[in-house]
Amino acid sequence: MLLFANIGVCLAKGIVGYLTGTLSMVADAFHSLTDSSNNIVGLVAMKLADRPADEDHPYGHGKYETLATIAISGVLLIAAYNIVKGAIDRFASHQTPKVGVTSFVVMAVTIAINIGVATYEYRAGKKLNSDFLIADSLHTRSDIFVSLSVIANLIIIKLGYPIFDPIISLVIGVFIAKAGWDIIKRSSQVLTDKVVLDPAIIENAVLGIQGVKECHSIRTRGMSEAVYVDLHALVDPEMHTENAHALATEIEKIVKKEIPGVVDVVVHVEPFNHH
Repeated sequence: MLLFANIGVCLAKGIVGYLTGTLSMVADAFHSLTDSSNNIVGLVAMKLADRPADEDHPYGHGKYETLATIAISGVLLIAAYNIVKGAIDRFASHQTPKVGVTSFVVMAVTIAINIGVATYEYRAGKKLNSDFLIADSLHTRSDIFVSLSVIANLIIIKLGYPIFDPIISLVIGVFIAKAGWDIIKRSSQVLTDKVVLDPAIIENAVLGIQGVKECHSIRTRGMSEAVYVDLHALVDPEMHTENAHALATEIEKIVKKEIPGVVDVVVHVEPFNHH
């Protein structure tokens, strides 16, 4: 559904933009084309990411979704390059776009479609805790603002200032490039195991458990919806091994319960040194 909507939006803006010589509409069509690419990548990635952990992937397949978001950024950067190149060429050609009622109608309809798509994706992303869907919804939402700028540009062209067409296209190109960079930055944090949670949050939860004297060496990695925690819990050195094991199990249970997104907790039990 989302895929076909985005393809329709892309074709409409691309065809009308090409026929009227409106570079900003063609640039916006490139932007919409990335939405279609994202939907295809997302469908494949989410199918892979939902697969359970196995012998080859003991931590699950969640990072396939992260790889998909990086693929999105690649498509965005390629689109940005083509848009900027086209805008520079237009400055040299001095071509004047032919703007008519059809151009305004197409842009208005595509904006309405994008609002519906962005809203649906964002709600679904929040419900499913999907970084990919949320990222794609924000990208689609950005398409709305880009399309609004194109409508403003069409009005300016009608008023007799065609020079603004390549200028707006350059702005769109930069906007898309920034969106691509932001996605790369966010995804790279997951792939490089950047800290996901403030250690103090986990420490407070663990110290509230009876039998825990101290908690340190707290590490977290993963994604917001799939956080992996590693920590050291200090206990009474006289504690029996069986009780220490039961306490470790309790710590794992409490951390998962009190902190949203935590899917795995590795607890290292150590004797507490009074000195």
